[in-house]
Amino acid sequence: MPSTTNRTRRSRQQRWADRRRGGSAASSQPFWRRWITSFRGHSTQWKVIVGLSAVAVLLLGVVSIDALRMYTSIHRVELHLAGAGDGSTNYLLIGSDTRTQIRTLEDLQTFGSPFQSPGTHADQILVLNIATNGAVRLVAIARDLLIDVPGKGEQRITLTLDDGPQVFADSLCASLGLGVDHVAIIGFDGFRSIVDAVGGVDVVLPIGLRSSALGLELHAGPNHLDAHDALALVRLRSGEQLGLGGWIPLDQGARTRTQSGELVFRSIAAKVSEERSPFALRSIVAGVSDNLTIDSGIGMSQMLELRDALGRVGNTDLTMLQAQTIDGDTPVAYLEPGATETLQSIGAGTNPKCPNLPRIEQSVDSGSESAVFDSSN
Repeated sequence: MPSTTNRTRRSRQQRWADRRRGGSAASSQPFWRRWITSFRGHSTQWKVIVGLSAVAVLLLGVVSIDALRMYTSIHRVELHLAGAGDGSTNYLLIGSDTRTQIRTLEDLQTFGSPFQSPGTHADQILVLNIATNGAVRLVAIARDLLIDVPGKGEQRITLTLDDGPQVFADSLCASLGLGVDHVAIIGFDGFRSIVDAVGGVDVVLPIGLRSSALGLELHAGPNHLDAHDALALVRLRSGEQLGLGGWIPLDQGARTRTQSGELVFRSIAAKVSEERSPFALRSIVAGVSDNLTIDSGIGMSQMLELRDALGRVGNTDLTMLQAQTIDGDTPVAYLEPGATETLQSIGAGTNPKCPNLPRIEQSVDSGSESAVFDSSN
């Protein structure tokens, strides 16, 4: 019978031999086999938790990779932007009315073809200011506002987008003293895709509105809008409003268009900021990736900053730049008193590259307030 000393010596020799071969029989098994073996010893509940966690990590990874791929497919342009100048950040957000992406007969009948409505115009113009302390302010600019375009003279701001986002940003700088840090432009399809992705938007209207041309009819009070109605509302300029005696022609259609855009945009911003589901966020990215143009300085961190800032916009943080719109075949808007202070609140006049704030004087011809672009101040 072997002695205890001999058994101990053989045990040590066996362990030494196992180390030289790379470990014991169990430890030399493939990792996946050892993991399965250890996994069998745990409870069913623990197995379910681990399994679901693995599936979640896999799905999140797939969604993240897919979202990143779509993010990198967004059209980018190299721009030279002046910036806000006071340490804050200005995002210029533009809703474009270009018809180049009209694909359906319904859209063709509603909006017209690129031949009927050529060019690219700014339907909605918003400037989101993020102050150094994180406070946000959103200012809407009337699309019919007369501004001074470098090299062209005075024209409505909506037409400036046809010359490209660089000229548009330069015009804000030269005319309003307003420098921007980033630019994002979205078209019809991208707008509708966002509305669809967030499940529609909710707005409260002071009056009933309708338009047979746009296929729209809304009542005063709360309204839940799908993508079609949301786009129709932000484009509504000529239609009808519900008065005491019934439907009458829409009064101040151009101003109604700008105000409606504010309401819809605020609702979209609130819903996007509240959305945390990676699948819903993927739908949003997928919807806008082919219909969005951004400046090359916007990265993932700026996209997240923009999303979070929009979610913090409240009723008191949303302002319409003071302007009087004169309706007609070609509506024209002029700045009113108070506009300069609003512009200064979002950094206008603080950048040496954009030093000239508009000087507002009384217009003798129209009786309205007209912006005079004075290079001396």
